[in-house]
Amino acid sequence: MVTSYRNYIKSFVRIRDERTADFVDEVFYQGDLWPEGILQLNPAYEPGPTLDELARRGVLLPATAQFFRHSNRRPIPLCHQREAIEIARRWEPYVVTTGTGAGKSLTYLIPICDHILRRQPERKQVRAIIVYPMTALINSQYEALRAYPAIAPGCPLRFEKYTD
Repeated sequence: MVTSYRNYIKSFVRIRDERTADFVDEVFYQGDLWPEGILQLNPAYEPGPTLDELARRGVLLPATAQFFRHSNRRPIPLCHQREAIEIARRWEPYVVTTGTGAGKSLTYLIPICDHILRRQPERKQVRAIIVYPMTALINSQYEALRAYPAIAPGCPLRFEKYTD
């Protein structure tokens, strides 16, 4: 594996000076650029109550629970998601920092959608703006968001994107 990667990297290196080329070759073959492999495990995030439980407690509307239950890969929100939802309901600021795939998007999407569903969701106007730092993230989130109304027929929520 290292040999294949080393050869791949070397295919980009073209050094005309013979002494410099020899030095770089030596560094490549000494393995200084290839650290030992490591295995890291992501911590398990503490599960929280189900979406239906949050709806029974009045934290979410039943419609919000239904909407996200069918669209979410994880049927049970994680503890940090529940905490963010509850903080958002109190109109307090919050920051969520977790690793990739820990459901950060739902920590703001669920409260935004629940807020809209509670307040005349049939009004056809901009109700929230989400700013993403990268176009790739915009596109992946947009595709996921566009699927929600199809998952929950009759849902008045609509999503659009604007990129420059």
